[in-house]
Amino acid sequence: MRTAYLLLSCLFLLVFLPFANCHAFDAYSLSLGKSTHGAMTSVNLGVRKILMPELFQTTTGTGSLSLEGAVGWWNDKGDNFANVSLVPLAIYTFDKVFSGWRPYVEIGVGPGLVSDTVVEDRELGSNLLFMDKFGAGVIFGDDSQYRLGIRYHHMSNADLASQNDGIDLGLLLLEYSLE
Repeated sequence: MRTAYLLLSCLFLLVFLPFANCHAFDAYSLSLGKSTHGAMTSVNLGVRKILMPELFQTTTGTGSLSLEGAVGWWNDKGDNFANVSLVPLAIYTFDKVFSGWRPYVEIGVGPGLVSDTVVEDRELGSNLLFMDKFGAGVIFGDDSQYRLGIRYHHMSNADLASQNDGIDLGLLLLEYSLE
C-alpha cells in the first residue's frame, strides 16, 4: 500500500513540476467528505490553474475554464487508499453580489488514478478512472480570495472494464485564491 501512495504522489509531482514556482497556481484547496455508499472518509488537497478567466460572459455572470489537480486519501474502516486526478473545470460565477458573496456553479470531467481496484467492497475494475465533479458555493472575502462550496464526485471506469461499480463522494471544499 505504501508503494501505491509513493507512486501516486510521484505522478502528481511530475504532472505539476513544470509549474513549480510561487505563482504557478491560482488557488489551493482542501476538501473533506464522505462516501455515499458507506463509511469511507476522504481528504483531498488540490491546486487550480485558471486557463481562461473569461471564457464567456452573460448578463448574469462569467464563465471560466480551469485545470484542477488533486491528490486524495480515503479511509474505509482502517483501510487506506490514495487517488490523484487532473480535471478541467468549467466554472460559472454569478456577478450579482450578495453582501460581498458571489455564488458559483462548477462542472468537470477528467482522468484519475486510485491505488486499489476494490474500495468499500465496490469493484472499480481498473486503477484508471474518470472523475465527474459537480459543485456549487460562494466566493467571498475582501479580495474574493475564498471559495466555500459543496461538491459531488463520481468516479468510475466508464465501462472500460468488466467491473464498474464506481464510487460517489459528497465533499465540503475550502479554497484560497491568489488571484
